Amino acid sequence: MSRLLFTLLVLTLFNGVFSDVSCPDDWIDCGNGNCVAYLWHCDGDNDCGNLKDEENCDAVEKKKCLSSQFQCTSDGHCVPDTWRCDGEQDCEDHADEHGCDNDTHCHGFKCKDNHCIPSSWKCDGRLDCLDGSDEELCSKDLCSENEFTCSSGTCLDRKRVCDVKKDCSDGSDEGRLCSLKCTNATCSQKCRETPKGPECFCNDGFVLKRRKNVRSLLFLDIDECSTEGSCSQICSNLVGSYKCSCTDGYTLVNNTCQATGPEPILVFSTLYEIRAIFLRSKKYFPVHDAVHKAASVDVDPLESRVYWVEIGNNSAVYSSNIDGSGFSVVLNNGLMVPEDIAVDYITRNLYFTDSGLKQVLVCKIDGSMCHVLHSANIDRPRAIALDPSEGLVYWSDWGDSASGIYRSGMDGSRRFTLISKEIKWPNGIAIDHTTNRLYWSDAKILTIEYITLDGRIRKVLVKNEVYHPYSLAVFEDSLYWSDWNTFSVETSNKFTGHKTSLMVRENGKHIMGIHVYHPVLANTKSNPCWAETCSHMCLMAPLNTFRCACPPGYTLSKNGRTCLIDGNYPMLLVNDDSKIYHIRPEAAGSNAISELPISHVGSIGRLAYDWKSKLFSSRI
Repeated sequence: MSRLLFTLLVLTLFNGVFSDVSCPDDWIDCGNGNCVAYLWHCDGDNDCGNLKDEENCDAVEKKKCLSSQFQCTSDGHCVPDTWRCDGEQDCEDHADEHGCDNDTHCHGFKCKDNHCIPSSWKCDGRLDCLDGSDEELCSKDLCSENEFTCSSGTCLDRKRVCDVKKDCSDGSDEGRLCSLKCTNATCSQKCRETPKGPECFCNDGFVLKRRKNVRSLLFLDIDECSTEGSCSQICSNLVGSYKCSCTDGYTLVNNTCQATGPEPILVFSTLYEIRAIFLRSKKYFPVHDAVHKAASVDVDPLESRVYWVEIGNNSAVYSSNIDGSGFSVVLNNGLMVPEDIAVDYITRNLYFTDSGLKQVLVCKIDGSMCHVLHSANIDRPRAIALDPSEGLVYWSDWGDSASGIYRSGMDGSRRFTLISKEIKWPNGIAIDHTTNRLYWSDAKILTIEYITLDGRIRKVLVKNEVYHPYSLAVFEDSLYWSDWNTFSVETSNKFTGHKTSLMVRENGKHIMGIHVYHPVLANTKSNPCWAETCSHMCLMAPLNTFRCACPPGYTLSKNGRTCLIDGNYPMLLVNDDSKIYHIRPEAAGSNAISELPISHVGSIGRLAYDWKSKLFSSRI
């Protein structure tokens, strides 16, 4: 497919034209609701999830799999051993799910369909197994208010109690006291007939409470809003009920707030490719494939451009449009090990961490100049996230001397330690602006947790269901994370951590950074820098203010706006004919090389520099 055609196709998809219909031409219809780009046909990867994209290929030469892999019987494909007996059919002949009755891969509770869930989810009142087997044979106190508990522990619909038909296996849903009618009972709200006689119960939104030393019942209003996740965003408690509502840009659908506008896209990086998938229609497409060790990814929601960092011998920051066009090298000097990147779409700056430099940096979005935001008490900075509405930046550090999550103004002011206890390797962080929470994954403790942005509430959300979590993203009611051990992106409910499911799986390819892209995530806050005259860089600060900043080799003058050359900063002077260039070898940004404002010099032969800041040159 030509690049032009592919560009037009992806843009059309993003506008929602194909959201609810069959796959477009030149795409593979996986037959399971997914569509993948045709260029992935017969590439050896199970992109469809059911190997549909690997059908009608030339016979694959059977090769020897690694010790960490399982070999499919029919076609010889190698899949990670962690995929065996996990309830997902990864081999074409389903060989990876055969003989799993006595399998030890699951260290939690194994559903009847072979899916593995944490042991703590067994008999918790929620259906986590697709077949519901995690709620079978549970203790009798787990039946809902609308259910009757049989003596055997089985739950029965209340409508089937005292109906002159024994529905419980032990017949406990019937009895002679069923004949006592509610007309003889005094209930202030509702009454029902039971095998033990008439029983008072509440209207929806109330709870029954017995008062001590008083022969009467008290009906109390339930505060549904105190139950986490009752509403996606805004919850208003009413007498006997409650009301959910949403912030601007979202629509209420069954008490769930869904983003209005185009379909959300999950963008992620493998080591050698940037890919994306539409979250609702599951259409799956490449963004850019000529990458080398892409560690993280972010999206500028204003210009629909993807930014990513690559690590290795040629560490750099790159960008392209989300359809893969307009590739650009943003920054390729002064970096060592750039770990993560975040786009400030308001003031048009890029924030990133570099564990090699032990710094948190900010650069202009075109990479022309950079400023070191933090270098003191930084060990191994990893993830970074922005809260432009408050002018704050958050980052994680997994170094032994500084393990934790930190916060400061986006200008570097007001540094604060948010978390420093019971945290080891905080790999990924993500901010949910609708609930004012920060989520993070810990690859050492193997948990996903959250903390409210005011630091008051901290909770473990997912445990024993992650193996090496790396990057995080949150959108609507879902939490997404990449896991190195399973080569996948998983998702779960952001309030409960339940309903964990597989989103994307890459055979043998570590999924690195992930990011959800949707216009609703772009805050419409005004830019405090738009009318200011900073000579070099303008950074957002807390309370909707700004601060001018300078790149390395410059100092901010007393007027707070102009950057002056720092004569004490290491530099290299180079001449080219009649021009003299000032090079700061340790600085990031293309402005590390700049021309000195010297005129009428003529052709220069040699240069000499006096420590008293005097420059000497000889003419040819």
